[in-house]
Amino acid sequence: MDTTTKLTWPRDGLAAGSYNWEGAQTYCQILSLDGSGWRLPNVVELRSLLDRSAGKPYIDKATFADTPEEWYWSATKPPWSPMAAWWIHFGTAESYGDMVAKQGRVRCVR
Repeated sequence: MDTTTKLTWPRDGLAAGSYNWEGAQTYCQILSLDGSGWRLPNVVELRSLLDRSAGKPYIDKATFADTPEEWYWSATKPPWSPMAAWWIHFGTAESYGDMVAKQGRVRCVR
């Protein structure tokens, strides 16, 4: 649990594999790790995991040791397209709105 945001994150960033945006949402909804209530984080919540001082990947490696330098989906849709969603790359610390049909990683939150 993040004591600042009060959000709970799974430590393992590899278990989920890669999904399109809809599949990422479904994965989080059915996740039963230590109970239920998981969901896909919004872009602000996901961005709160970025730690530029950590070096690549830009995340606290003591807490999230297995995080690959790849794109992770957020639940946030950009205003310019209903067929896009925001995601964050932990290898570059970039956020970008891209097509929901693409494959990306998932880190659920509750």
